[in-house]
Amino acid sequence: LAPSAAQHPVPSVDEAGARKGGRRKKRPTAAASTGSPASASSASSGAVPRPGRVALRAGDAADGGTLLTPALADCIADFLPVGLRLPGAVEWVLRYTPKAHGVSLTTLYRNLAESEKTILMVKDADARVFGGFALAPWEPQGKFYGSGEAFVFAFTGLADPPEMAFYPWTTANSFIQYSDNDVLAMGGGDGRHALAVRSDLLHGLSSPTPTFGNPTLAASEEFVVRDIELWAIEEVEFE
Repeated sequence: LAPSAAQHPVPSVDEAGARKGGRRKKRPTAAASTGSPASASSASSGAVPRPGRVALRAGDAADGGTLLTPALADCIADFLPVGLRLPGAVEWVLRYTPKAHGVSLTTLYRNLAESEKTILMVKDADARVFGGFALAPWEPQGKFYGSGEAFVFAFTGLADPPEMAFYPWTTANSFIQYSDNDVLAMGGGDGRHALAVRSDLLHGLSSPTPTFGNPTLAASEEFVVRDIELWAIEEVEFE
């Protein structure tokens, strides 16, 4: 895991969003969507009512609300591979949240063992929301792995409509995902990670990396985790 690099200036996501490799996305206003947002606690059968295109299934965790909202999911979905954006073809299933599954990296790995495509969502103590899309199961391999279709992101605005900065793989290196019993991370180079969360799921690091050409995604290079979620993108089975 990369050591602290607090002595280096931390560019803001807003500044870096305009850099090469970073794309900005704003969702349409709520008036342009059908229906209106509803609280997760009002959902039936674990499904979160939504104004957007993404089918979210949070199960019992929906009772306390989720970090990932329908509007944020729609922002992320715009950058997924085409096959994962087809209406009705997939649903996003909440496979890990401390609120429902306890604070345990071991449980996180167990719950995601069969999930090949996942969305990692993190909220830091400064209310900055960021994360990544990965295409290999999260498991304690002790080495880098993953697919070049992965990317990291940070929300630069959470109001309606939200805004998101998107950082795809640059091909500079193959340090896409890393996970062991002490940390899970995305991106790498020079001993740093674009996003890393320690095994206590309470502390993390975020630094610029050549993997994604990203700035620091969190409010600071060392951050405190306020919330974390792992969503699996799963094919819908039709009877």
